[in-house]
Amino acid sequence: MHEQLAKMMKANKFEPFIRYIRFPYFRNIREGTQIDFTHPVTVLVGPNGTNKTAMLRALQGCPDTYNVGNYWFSTDLDPIEGTSNHRFIHGYVANSTGEMVEAIKMRIKKPDNPDYFEPSRPIVRDGMSRLTRLKSDAPVPPERTQTRWKAIPKKVTYLDFRSELSAYDKFFYHLPYRPGSTSAVNTEKKAFIRRRSPHVAHAFASGLRSHHWYGAERIVKSSTTVTEEQCTWISDILGRKYEQIRFLTHRYFNVEGSTVILSAFGMKYSEAFAGSGEFAVSMMVKKVTEAPNNSLILLDEPEVSLHPGAQRRLMEFLANQSKTKGHQIVISTHSPEIVQGLPANAIKVFHVSEADGKVDLLSNESDPSEAFFRLGVRLTNKKTVYVEDRLAVALVKKAIRPLGESASLQLHIAALPGGANGMQARFVPAFALSGTERSLVLLDGDQQPNEKISDPANVADADLESVVRAQLGSDPQLALNGSNGVATEGDKTKQLRTVLEWLCRHVDYLPGQTPEELLIEMKDLVVDADAKDYWKSRTYQALDRAVWETVNSDEIFAEQERALGSIDDNDPMLECIRARMRAFLQED
Repeated sequence: MHEQLAKMMKANKFEPFIRYIRFPYFRNIREGTQIDFTHPVTVLVGPNGTNKTAMLRALQGCPDTYNVGNYWFSTDLDPIEGTSNHRFIHGYVANSTGEMVEAIKMRIKKPDNPDYFEPSRPIVRDGMSRLTRLKSDAPVPPERTQTRWKAIPKKVTYLDFRSELSAYDKFFYHLPYRPGSTSAVNTEKKAFIRRRSPHVAHAFASGLRSHHWYGAERIVKSSTTVTEEQCTWISDILGRKYEQIRFLTHRYFNVEGSTVILSAFGMKYSEAFAGSGEFAVSMMVKKVTEAPNNSLILLDEPEVSLHPGAQRRLMEFLANQSKTKGHQIVISTHSPEIVQGLPANAIKVFHVSEADGKVDLLSNESDPSEAFFRLGVRLTNKKTVYVEDRLAVALVKKAIRPLGESASLQLHIAALPGGANGMQARFVPAFALSGTERSLVLLDGDQQPNEKISDPANVADADLESVVRAQLGSDPQLALNGSNGVATEGDKTKQLRTVLEWLCRHVDYLPGQTPEELLIEMKDLVVDADAKDYWKSRTYQALDRAVWETVNSDEIFAEQERALGSIDDNDPMLECIRARMRAFLQED
């Protein structure tokens, strides 16, 4: 499904589409952070305190008629402070011109509303481009005014699953009834619900559109029966066959909310007896399927009250809705089941800096394993070899093929996003600190340190940081315990030693310098040019392209694969890789 979504994305089937959002200054997010959206379904992952909900609210505030100030506002208890106006910028492709444009919304203190986020002219210091002055007789593109680009025209559906409560739950558990002893409150509430429930039942049965009772309109939206498609999706997600599901939005319990009647296995019951997951999924499916085409769907922790199987099926539903209705979907989550199966460019992992407490985006592409680590989940027990790019993947697969089908089935070869720096700074610490013992990181030969550590136990605590930096070629990104940016005493030393011990056992290097150079060497070619330039030039020749035409990365890789296919399996370089894989397979 996600491969199909990726193809649709390339074909611009989701327009208008928010291509990115960036934060020059917004809440506790690192100044200048930019989140790119290159896949129709995106997840925001990180521990508590990483501002994921704030990012969803900012996305909700991007389109023209939405205001973040309705959800984030200053009070004496929680004043909004800062050295600048809070603001965020989103980019989208203007249909009339085909160019990427930016719109900004900034917090403006108005006398009647000190927390209003309104569109503004481009701010050059935030990296925005000045608008080209239109000629007096030139028409104004529909996406802009004389002074600024307009916010993206897009409908938004926002669902917070922690607060998606039924009418019954709102009244019984959250609404004060009347002063009295604690022991009497629930008894009085039960009696109240019994008195009002006949009216709710009548509204369901009759389809009442209006009912003025006790000086108030009680029907907000008359009863409806979900469609066959909606009922099927709800049944699939929850793993329970429903014959019929009906909704009524009302104020019979003195609070506006929805009541749902579910029919399954000959039983009929309301949300008072249903599980919270049943109500939340029913509401979610109804709202998502009824959202206008090409909407922005924002889901805040949809895993709440759902078991893992239901979470996986929920993601299948969302991918289907994105495909069939062109929705852009962004999800905040703590669940590995939500993240599993997504492409790397759909996973955005956030981390609170140990230095200053700011929220950092680690990368716009993250492997699910890193997301699991940041969520505190131990990685799977499958043997995996991580390499830098897809040519390295092809080299390793070619090397292990003579070991037979069994070896190929036991090993999963994967390219991690972000290149060598990302693997060394982010993924190696993540794997080490999450305790995975069945992974091997196989870096390109040019990343090999001048001197490898033979025994980590001989490294003194005072030298740990510099030694780890030398082995990785960069500073490791740790996940230190503590508060206010101050790590717990001794925690950094402990984590650094864990990282050093792990990389000594689980990090190795391919022969040669880079996969491109290694392939040239195995082909016994004499090449004066840079290896990457050679393969680009060779692809031009193989495809008979003119100098003014282009070749893309897929075409270059296809040419490299053809060259690799002609290499003898007994080539010494392949034998070297095969020996390392054989040893890895034999490790406990």
